[in-house]
Amino acid sequence: MVDFDVHTTNHRIDRALLMLEKSDILDKNRELITEFHEYAFSIGLTKMRVIKYVDTLRKLSGWLGVEFNKASKKDIFRLVREIEQKDYSEWTKHDYKVILKRFYKWLNGNEKYPENVEWVRTTFKKKNSKLPEELIGVEDVKKMINTAGHPRDKALVSLLYESGCRISEILNMRIKHLEFDEYGAKIIVNGKTGMRKIPIVSSTPSLAAWYEIHPSRDNPNAPLWVSIGTRNKGEPIKYHVVRGMLANLARKTGLKKRVHPHLFRHSRATHIASHFTEAQMNQYFGWIQGSEMPSTYVHLSGRDINEAVYRLNGLVKKDEDTKEKFSTKQCHRCEKVNPPTGKFCNRCGATLDLETAMNIEEKTKEVDEATDVLLKDPEFLNLLVSKIKQMNIQI
Repeated sequence: MVDFDVHTTNHRIDRALLMLEKSDILDKNRELITEFHEYAFSIGLTKMRVIKYVDTLRKLSGWLGVEFNKASKKDIFRLVREIEQKDYSEWTKHDYKVILKRFYKWLNGNEKYPENVEWVRTTFKKKNSKLPEELIGVEDVKKMINTAGHPRDKALVSLLYESGCRISEILNMRIKHLEFDEYGAKIIVNGKTGMRKIPIVSSTPSLAAWYEIHPSRDNPNAPLWVSIGTRNKGEPIKYHVVRGMLANLARKTGLKKRVHPHLFRHSRATHIASHFTEAQMNQYFGWIQGSEMPSTYVHLSGRDINEAVYRLNGLVKKDEDTKEKFSTKQCHRCEKVNPPTGKFCNRCGATLDLETAMNIEEKTKEVDEATDVLLKDPEFLNLLVSKIKQMNIQI
């Protein structure tokens, strides 16, 4: 089944080609980029990747200043220096150099990298990977869920974090890709390594609440995530809408960090790396077996060194360290399963955690003390009696 165009790629490829046509780069380079764009589609590259190639090669052409097919090794040295001096992330710089080499391999007949670019290093520098404080924490996620005003947005934020899925995988889900079971739910997503099924627990109440009011829940092929406004009501929501929604929620909750869809995946992988094996990480996040990605997140989580230090000092990790911090709350009174953000049971109204119960107890105590003071005030008692008589209430 065809995916939804969540990234508006058809419009964006047209825009990229229009910008290429209107740019003031050398005519020969424009011609070569156009030819390469057609080749890229012919070998099955995605539209998003082709857009990236076209936009990047247009910029590289402007910085290079000579025709691609006439560039010397010295010209490429100068170009790579230009890339490295840009205020870009390491990932962006890495991508620019990968695209440069891939383009020149095509220009060389796809046999091997020509001499002028074969020296370009495309190994990724991990020194600038995100630090734990740059990630989004569980409490941050809970605040955003509580701030969200609509069940759709609450469910989307919750699932985006718990599943750790790519945003395109989430937005391409259909009604039939959500299944509820005795433990919670399972979602089916289609990613870079194919289809995979992911068990969902904490987000189940939020997903159920959104499913109950979904305008097309009886149609298994309907998009799961749809617009709820009057303009595009019922249509699949786009990437930029979700990005804007997350940024708005982050601003409302006072988060200073830059919040975007992929940050949820990056953060979840770091948090979960302390509990999953590398093989489980690959399966859960949709990486190929043997990928180096799990080791990156194990390093960020500090799993190996933490355990070694605890063992060296004869310490045992507390149970709460291994328990999922983004978990559902079961009501002690009626056994209803509630969302991780819940303070009161959705069914019977009972408090769901000790902190909330203690806060209520404290407020109740304050009210009782204030009432005692008022009842000892003759002026207040006279006013109270007067009001009761006015209401014709028998004392």
